Amino acid sequence: GTKRIVLALLFPILLLVAWEYAAQNRLIPLILFPAPSTIWKSAVALYDSGRLGEHLAASVTLQLTGLVLGSVLGVALGLVVGLLRVAEDIFDSSLVILQSIPTMALIPLFIIWFGGDQGTRVLVVALSVFFPVYVNTLGGIRLTDRKLVEVGRILDFRPLEIALRILVPHALPQIFVGIRQSLKMAWVGVVAAELLIASSAGIYFMMMEARSFGQTPVVYLGLLLFAIFGVLSDVAVARVERAAVPWTRTASAGARK
Repeated sequence: GTKRIVLALLFPILLLVAWEYAAQNRLIPLILFPAPSTIWKSAVALYDSGRLGEHLAASVTLQLTGLVLGSVLGVALGLVVGLLRVAEDIFDSSLVILQSIPTMALIPLFIIWFGGDQGTRVLVVALSVFFPVYVNTLGGIRLTDRKLVEVGRILDFRPLEIALRILVPHALPQIFVGIRQSLKMAWVGVVAAELLIASSAGIYFMMMEARSFGQTPVVYLGLLLFAIFGVLSDVAVARVERAAVPWTRTASAGARK
């Protein structure tokens, strides 16, 4: 409730006040720790110039596109592998090997294959998202009572019907666990893509550009933006989860009573 919100905001507010006081009184080196008011002024200046909106749009669009693509592919392949034994034999061991390779290590190869454009950046984010979603989708399907699948087959359900009418509803809670786990990885993918693939806009690009010119307040602004949009992403997915899987909320409420 309101009390929890106040308590959650108390420490950040006290920290900002102490930080501002220390900066205004030169108790800390301003080149390393600029005052929050200075960071705010930098944000206003960037907003007025139009560059802040451009950077935000580039990173958020990249994150959302990669998140959706990686999640769709992760859920789809998780369903196929979970439903068909032959698909598990073909894909699962290969995906385990691919998962052991850091995504950033694949970026040079992606640039050679696809070039250094927006599509390559989206692919980097999607790959960062794919594995948490795939693993959790497959786990959710394996936890589904196999008798339900047999009932579907007795009723002459096609494999797609079994997937959509039986497996997906039972695996949804676990799928959303994977998506929420992948949110952080999506932002890591955004940073990697903006760092290693030629980019002219984006939050991390803005931070690197500011570092080159010694604009420390803008670097802090970038960190703050990543934190804000990371929290907003998690809140948005949590709301979708509550709407799509209402029975888990009911079960949690019952368990608390």
